[in-house]
Amino acid sequence: MAGVTLADVIRQDSELRGNLLIRFRIDPSGKVRRAEPADGSFPDTAFVNSVLDKVRRWTFEPTAGRTVEVLYPFVFVAPS
Repeated sequence: MAGVTLADVIRQDSELRGNLLIRFRIDPSGKVRRAEPADGSFPDTAFVNSVLDKVRRWTFEPTAGRTVEVLYPFVFVAPS
């Protein structure tokens, strides 16, 4: 969802929390080429799309000519 930031979503629902499992693929140059939720249970689609947008911008050290697939868990809690 273009234009929606994590901060926007949290402002709309300050009690947003949950676990989000993201699967992403790192190409040999170290760029994330694909990111998607591996588990569709997080309650807010706009939030998930904002997280995916951020993950897709990550870069890593080159992977020695290999493509690497990562499964990464995030845990979001409301600020106290």
